[in-house]
Amino acid sequence: MNRRGVVLLFALCTVVAAQDKPSVDPEVAALVQSLGDAKARSRAAFELTNRGAAAVPALTAALTEPSLRAPALSVLGRIGMPAKPAVAAMFDLAASLPPDDVPPLLQAVADLAPVCDLEAAAVFQRLTDVIRTAQDAAERQQKPELRRQLRWEWKRTIERCGLGSKTPVDELVAALEHEDGFRRESAAYLLGRRGEAATTAIPSLLAALTGEHPEVVFWPVTTDFGERVPFSATVQTTAAEALVRIAPDAPAVVPAHVVRLRSADEATRRASAAALGAAGAAAAAGKDALLACLGDESPGVVREVVTALARIGIDAAVRERLAQLGEHPDAQVRATIAAVLRVRRCV
Repeated sequence: MNRRGVVLLFALCTVVAAQDKPSVDPEVAALVQSLGDAKARSRAAFELTNRGAAAVPALTAALTEPSLRAPALSVLGRIGMPAKPAVAAMFDLAASLPPDDVPPLLQAVADLAPVCDLEAAAVFQRLTDVIRTAQDAAERQQKPELRRQLRWEWKRTIERCGLGSKTPVDELVAALEHEDGFRRESAAYLLGRRGEAATTAIPSLLAALTGEHPEVVFWPVTTDFGERVPFSATVQTTAAEALVRIAPDAPAVVPAHVVRLRSADEATRRASAAALGAAGAAAAAGKDALLACLGDESPGVVREVVTALARIGIDAAVRERLAQLGEHPDAQVRATIAAVLRVRRCV
């Protein structure tokens, strides 16, 4: 063990005593120190998780040590309810974290939220600025994968905290007009999670579809055919997804997506095709518009259109049109078409 490790081990053993509480078990402190050793990390994490509440003070102290922070957060998340006292330290630490350490923090909060009954509004308020700052830093550092991970973990965190079910619909609707685009996008996402309970938000979500396009953040999703593809998350695309969850067959929803298929923005066209596909047979009126998009210059849009047509229903005319694209220059487009024609019968 190097000198730095000895110093940290001593700190872990004395931090709780300094707060007039029983000192940390030296064995627990040694296990926490082992989290920094890649070879010993798994065993140490397992042992610390089994220690439960007894390990929480030492793990909390380890959050200030960069080399131990991520595994310590992971273990705290696994411990569950007994780790609730560490949440305040997590929040206090959040503002000073480098962007690479924010995803582990979000994972821990998401794991603890359901069992610790964390106040959803407090989580949103404390972490919104953190996630936005981390995303900006990741962009400056040219780390697109980190930006994707941050967005994905943020959505998981706010969902696990129950924000979608605890925040009144009218408050979320009001947030769609917030000056901060990140808050608008989060509000649209949360409205979508409310499903049919958020039908009063449909007019506002439709209005959001025509708003500005301030940011595109990509995160991975899996298509019906097992393909991992990037999907854009903006206020507009998230509003489109929310409308699908709330009322995909509402009279005004399908026409709104059809109009967006003609957008100059590739992400918008792709999101609209996905939204129409998610509506299934209820989006039959948009089939002609989707067929017109099969000639889109973007292979990603074409793949999404093919998937949407499969979800809506393939008749003989659509099958013939897809067969004509069998020689498409993009290999993934060809694979998607082949999968659709193989698994979908004519309707």
